Amino acid sequence: MAFGEMPSPRIESGRSSFKVLAVVAVTVVLVSVSASVGIVAFVNRPELVEADYFLPPKDFSNLISLVSESVVRIECDFGLRGGVGTGFALNVANYSSGYTTAIITNYHVIRNCHENFGRLRVFHGAQRVESLSPKIRATDEGNDLALIEVRDSIPALVPVTRPVEVGWWSMAVGNPRSINPDDLGDPLGVVLDNNVSVGIITSVIGTRWNYTSATINRGNSGGPLVNNRGELIGINTLGSTNDEVGLWNIAVNSEIIFENLLKR
Repeated sequence: MAFGEMPSPRIESGRSSFKVLAVVAVTVVLVSVSASVGIVAFVNRPELVEADYFLPPKDFSNLISLVSESVVRIECDFGLRGGVGTGFALNVANYSSGYTTAIITNYHVIRNCHENFGRLRVFHGAQRVESLSPKIRATDEGNDLALIEVRDSIPALVPVTRPVEVGWWSMAVGNPRSINPDDLGDPLGVVLDNNVSVGIITSVIGTRWNYTSATINRGNSGGPLVNNRGELIGINTLGSTNDEVGLWNIAVNSEIIFENLLKR
C-alpha cells in the first residue's frame, strides 16, 4: 500500500516487533462511485454541549451516548480470528435508491467482503441490531477507505469546523477485540462494543495527522475520534507500539476527508 507522506517512525506490518494494530489511511479519494459523493451542510446537534475544547465534557455520560449512536460494528470474515472493525455514520449529499445512511470505515475492515456483500455484516444501536443488505458503495484500497450504505437511519456525526490544536480533549470510540477474562484460553476473546478511551491531542502534523493519547486498539479501525462536543476530529487508523519508539495512536484529520469527498 502506498502510504505517501508518513510521519516518523517508519511503520511496518506483519509479525515484526513493531505491531501495527490498524492500517493508516493517508488520503481519502473514494473510487468506484457510480455518482459523485458530496458532504451536505451540517447543523450542530442541539444536544451537544458547548465547552472549552481543552476541558473534559460537562456531561461525559451524555456525550458517550450521543457519539455511540453514530458508531457501528462491522464484521467481515478474515479467517480464524474473524474480522471486526468500526465505522460511523456521515451525511452525504446523495444515496443509492433505498438507502438512507452512509458509513465510513477503513478498506482493510471490509476487504474480504468487497466481492461478496453477503459476507458483510453491519450492526448498530445499543442492542447491535443487524442492518439488512449493507452495500459497499465505494472503495479506495490505496488509501484504506471505504463507504458503506445501509437502509437504517443512524444519526450522523458532526465534523469539527476549526483547526485541531494540541491539548484538545479527545475520545475514541470503537469495537476492539479483547481477551475474555472468563476464558483466558479463548483465542478469539470478546468484542468490546463502543469501547471508549480518552486523552488529549498530543501533536498535530500539518493538516493530516492527529496524535492522541486516547488508546487505539485492533478493532478501532475506521472509528471516530471526537472532541468534547462530539464533533468528528478524524478517523482512528493507526495504533502502534515499539520498545524503542513507544506507543502512538494516530487519526487522520477529518478535514482531509471532507475536502477530498467534496472534490468528487
